[in-house]
Amino acid sequence: MRILADMDTGLDDALALTYLAHRRDVTLCAVTCVSGCVDVDTVSRNTTAVLATLGRPDVPVGRGSARPLTAAGAPAEWVFGPGGMGDVELSGAADPADLPPALEVMRRTLAQPGPRTTLVCTGPLTNVALLLRAYPEVVHQVEAVYVMGGSAVAGGNETPAAESNVLYDPEATDIVLRSGLPVVLYGLDVFTRVKASEADIAELENTPGPGGGLAARILRDLAARFATRGAFLGDAGVAVIATERALADIRRLKVAVELHGRYTRGATIVDRRETRPPHGDHADQWPFVDVVWDLDDTGVVSHFVKTITRGK
Repeated sequence: MRILADMDTGLDDALALTYLAHRRDVTLCAVTCVSGCVDVDTVSRNTTAVLATLGRPDVPVGRGSARPLTAAGAPAEWVFGPGGMGDVELSGAADPADLPPALEVMRRTLAQPGPRTTLVCTGPLTNVALLLRAYPEVVHQVEAVYVMGGSAVAGGNETPAAESNVLYDPEATDIVLRSGLPVVLYGLDVFTRVKASEADIAELENTPGPGGGLAARILRDLAARFATRGAFLGDAGVAVIATERALADIRRLKVAVELHGRYTRGATIVDRRETRPPHGDHADQWPFVDVVWDLDDTGVVSHFVKTITRGK
């Protein structure tokens, strides 16, 4: 399985990256960086530091968009702090100025011969939207797009209506959902449900090699930072589902992104009705999206831990 990860690397993105780097049946083709939880240069440093810590400097990294497509958006530094990695300190970061443009890395990766590439996106979708505009022919080289973003029924976290990744660039999300690509939406409904236990963290800590220790440090930081949530896997959940889709109850539903609402901009409006009568002149323009409706929480954690501690 070929995967290109597009990330605004903070704590849980780093968990996703650690997981993907340890999957023996996954070729991690590249990682592209996008502004989101922190600015793109900080994301780039975090990404390259995580890969250096994991002993994977071979993975190409691209520096992507520094801002949303249209309206100005501020990085969500309230989530993991101004450095994006909480209290987890890493070395080996590259200078963002030395990294190639993300769109070029994405184009080159998708143009490689072989199986089509799956995109795993854990930040705003700005890079992917720009790729589709600049190189629309790449649609045929993408297997699927797994997106951490939005929610079906849970509301938002950045605002009462909107999840932070979508709210940062709603127009980009709208472009990707309407692209015709197979999109799987992994939203807030399941995002915080997947939690590692103390035994899981201890197993990771006792694993030889850098991956287990890094994952354990991140999970302990998340548990301390969000006391009511526990050691949640967050973005790592969508990476697991991308490789173990059978762990999820996925429903094909119509999904639209609110672009203009004063209080609801960035909300993902999911039509959950079994019968769908017309609801306006543009009813037939709502794109169908695969929504992760439910999942096997224990199974996701188990695959995450086993992949890092034993390989898969």
